[in-house]
Amino acid sequence: MQIFLLWRSSANDTPQADIEARQAAERLLRIFSPLFATPPSARILRGRHGMRAVYLEKPVEEWNLPYLETRGEAWALSLDYAPSAERALRSRGIDLSQGMLLPWSEAMEDDPEPYLREIAPPFGLVWRSARTGKLHLANDGLGGVQLFEYSRNNRWAIANRMMAFAALGLPVELEPADWAVRLTCDWFPQDRAGYRGVRMLDPGTVIRFDEEQMERRRFDSLSDWTARRDWTMRECEERAWEAIRATIVDASKHWTRAIAGLTGGYDSRITASVAVRERLPNCDLYVRGRRTNPETRISAELAEKAGAKLVVDWPGSRYVPESLEALLRNVEKAVLWQAGYPDPTSYYGFLNGTRELRGGNVVLTGEYGGVGRGYYAERIHLRKNPLWRMEANLIRFLASAKPFLVRSRWRSHVRETLLQSMREAKAGGRQGDDALEYFMLMERIRRFNGGGHYFAPGLMLSPLAEPDFFRAIFSYPIRERQTGRLYKKLAAIGVPSWAKVQYLKKQLKREERAAHREMRSRRPWVFRREKLRQSICQIAGRPYFPELTLNEYWQTMGAALIDELLKREEDPWSEVLDMKLVKNRGYWVLGHVAMAIGLNRTLARINARQIA
Repeated sequence: MQIFLLWRSSANDTPQADIEARQAAERLLRIFSPLFATPPSARILRGRHGMRAVYLEKPVEEWNLPYLETRGEAWALSLDYAPSAERALRSRGIDLSQGMLLPWSEAMEDDPEPYLREIAPPFGLVWRSARTGKLHLANDGLGGVQLFEYSRNNRWAIANRMMAFAALGLPVELEPADWAVRLTCDWFPQDRAGYRGVRMLDPGTVIRFDEEQMERRRFDSLSDWTARRDWTMRECEERAWEAIRATIVDASKHWTRAIAGLTGGYDSRITASVAVRERLPNCDLYVRGRRTNPETRISAELAEKAGAKLVVDWPGSRYVPESLEALLRNVEKAVLWQAGYPDPTSYYGFLNGTRELRGGNVVLTGEYGGVGRGYYAERIHLRKNPLWRMEANLIRFLASAKPFLVRSRWRSHVRETLLQSMREAKAGGRQGDDALEYFMLMERIRRFNGGGHYFAPGLMLSPLAEPDFFRAIFSYPIRERQTGRLYKKLAAIGVPSWAKVQYLKKQLKREERAAHREMRSRRPWVFRREKLRQSICQIAGRPYFPELTLNEYWQTMGAALIDELLKREEDPWSEVLDMKLVKNRGYWVLGHVAMAIGLNRTLARINARQIA
């Protein structure tokens, strides 16, 4: 668990700058205090020319590498861990016997380009140079690491958590134009962040902080990763497999225990198959969900064929808030931690079953998978329509993929913003499938999946972000992409018997629709049953925890949530949301309603200087 805040003090290198840093650290702890029963450790990091940083950390459980290394006045801090960094540094003859971060920072200071090109995202590196004392900051070549840059009213800062800016007295305010897009397609596109004066750092950014200014350079690794190479299909598969395998094996040297997520889909199958084939120490297969869930059943079948242990985690009703106020308390904590970035339907249980946010676990995930399978090409029927209609069809699909909630005056802005993202995807001569896959990588995977990546407090290892995996995808024959052949081949290399276990989307969708119809048919007695259970618990003096599916739970809270949102006459969301549409959409949008209420409360608290 990491919280990072960097700024330049107007007091330069005087003692007053250190006083300001201590005050900022105290305010940062108070801002995030609702998340912790025991506060995280706090460090003040210094650079020349008034550069100061505050770093809060709770160590990842059962992970044996530090995120911060120091030597004299020099230091290096890793924001997220890059498993392939060790391999890239050793290949260039760099001695890592005394640690990895300081040698890595020295190498980045000399020539960052080869390391940004070969080290997999997401990662961020901040360091004070042993040679010059100047501060440097770099992010990965994809821009996957969560780093926000605040520049407004002659104030500047960088943080990895949005609400951290309030520790410097900077107002954190919603940007309606960004949220109009976010509520349409589920993510903030390009470098938009959803808050005034804030943006995400561009991919491959390296900053050196000089006396009165900063030297900013950008290195383009994406052109190399997405260039088509003259590789055969077999060569693509072998290169991708070896990169993923090496990353996981390198990381396994530094954990005491880890879990490999296995949802049944092909993304997680690849990483889990490496764990099974390499017999990694203390690494269990893991799935979260009810045992009757279709994907849980597929995971169980895969684990059985591999002869591996599968941990099925379903926290059940005790993680479900029992009242509206309890729900909103959880949502407030969720938006304080991650500012409304991931899917809001998951906020209801945030920290409900635990007292605090801990350091978290080491988790192997299939994140950054999804690119290279023709996701958008299939949905907009690319093969059946003229190529010149591709952009319009994609924008139409994105704008209609979920219930529209924003006011009609924002619709042209939403479409123009998404169109600009598509134009960037076509830059460099990419067309058709390649342009859609680039859009998938930079927009949905980098921004939408990235929001979920940083919602979890532990170390989420993403081996599918390896540069050679991306190179293999964009070199694979286009005709094979929609079949998912590359993903299936990679999973079968690890565990050949898994090739016979099909992941049938249509079948799963049919089962989900059948379950939804059953839920709708039993809706009246579900609510009567829950009312009766609540009364019995009150009479017996026991706590009441609803026994509902997720959809049923949101529906029970629906009317109260919408009433709570409409209660305020001057609600900042009224500029973005069409409240009539919100009221008529039912439980489909209630996660977003809860998020809006939680953001209202959280921003009011931190902007009113209640943490001062």
